[in-house]
Amino acid sequence: MNTADTTELLVRKDHLPTTTVRTSPMGPLAEGQVRVGIERFALTSNNITYAAMGDAMQYWRFFPAQDWAWGRIPVWGFGTVQESHHPLL
Repeated sequence: MNTADTTELLVRKDHLPTTTVRTSPMGPLAEGQVRVGIERFALTSNNITYAAMGDAMQYWRFFPAQDWAWGRIPVWGFGTVQESHHPLL
């Protein structure tokens, strides 16, 4: 994987055990955006709750995937700002 690539873990919204990993080139940042390099994150039972309640609690809307059948599960983690087009960072 190239350091100019972004990797995303996607889950099938209608069948949560079905997952896929997609890698694609990163695009340029728009004004006001920040790029954060992920150092570490955790997937826990709480993340499964986010997925199971994805439609009812609208979790799928926070970080939508390009294909409506797939979703991104929110996670907690740590990262470092690698690039910024935001005036405060």
